[in-house]
Amino acid sequence: MDAAALSEEYWTLALAFLDPALEEERRRVFGHIMSADCPPCETQWGGTQTFRQAQDLADIAGFYRAFGLEAAAGGERLDHIATELEFASFLAWKEASAAAAAEEERAAIARDARRRFIEEHLGRWAPSFAARLAKIAGRGPYVDVARRIRAAISADADALGVALPAGEVAPAEPEIPAEGACFECGVPGRPEAAP
Repeated sequence: MDAAALSEEYWTLALAFLDPALEEERRRVFGHIMSADCPPCETQWGGTQTFRQAQDLADIAGFYRAFGLEAAAGGERLDHIATELEFASFLAWKEASAAAAAEEERAAIARDARRRFIEEHLGRWAPSFAARLAKIAGRGPYVDVARRIRAAISADADALGVALPAGEVAPAEPEIPAEGACFECGVPGRPEAAP
């Protein structure tokens, strides 16, 4: 799949998570809050979350800022599947546009950024997300969306020379404070009220 076709596919897949016509289907598949079985956000996958979530969000924001992009107020999280697919679409479009204008250096910059983004972010969790999405959805449009996410990321990773994780990456286990710990900070006991 060339960069222009890949850009279109990533864009179409991103829109599947934002389409108002699919709102009822999204609620059926994901529920009203973030699904623990199939969370649509990168930082909810793999390992423990203690500082990693903030570090990963900062890294994702850095990718976006490097290309003059920022999240829209009130939009999805920076690590939401739709946002990451939209960014991959943008990078593929930048590469295709630069190549069409014979601007090889700009095309190489966009391609390298996409390679790094697939390797460090989208490719690290989205194939596992898609596998779980297909299983949880069971029927309906998100089964096809899940198949297409896996196919697009796999084809892109192969073309870019990125090795995707072998096996499934599981959603991160939520960190639950120990019995009797202060929920906000995890410190045993509760602080005494000031007089």
